[in-house]
Amino acid sequence: MAESAKMEDDVSNSKESEPPILINLTNGKIFIWDAEDVMKVREVHHIMGTLVGTLSRSPRQNIQHGLPLQLLPEEAALLIEYNVAKLVKLKPLKVSAAMVEDFKKHRQQSFEEQSLFNHQKVIMKQGKETIEQEMAEVIEAGRAAKRRKKGAGKRWHRNQQVCKTR
Repeated sequence: MAESAKMEDDVSNSKESEPPILINLTNGKIFIWDAEDVMKVREVHHIMGTLVGTLSRSPRQNIQHGLPLQLLPEEAALLIEYNVAKLVKLKPLKVSAAMVEDFKKHRQQSFEEQSLFNHQKVIMKQGKETIEQEMAEVIEAGRAAKRRKKGAGKRWHRNQQVCKTR
């Protein structure tokens, strides 16, 4: 009971000057897309939800997620009940043939850019391997020269000792 009174106080403080949080209903799932609204929902109203989006710099990892914030129906109902949020149903997008062609063109362009980038990475890796191999040969030649010099010095000392003892 104390928690609902606290939430009502939080709501009355935040309601006065701020526009409502827009909650999007898409395919039966409830999302908040605005980062400031997500922070407000979490920090002021103490509703956590679940971040379900990918991070642009790391799209293939599953540890951290980004926007949108997905809410449970109960969480959304609570925000709407306290007049903190407003439910917005998104209409399905009407896709034209020109939009499809434009999408395909951009997808192909993106694929070609990624392929070029990957090709450049392969070339750089091959160049690095070649340099490493050449440097390994130089290092081995230096070690061999050092061993020959060290071995020649030992033979000279042995010969000197042999001469002195005779």
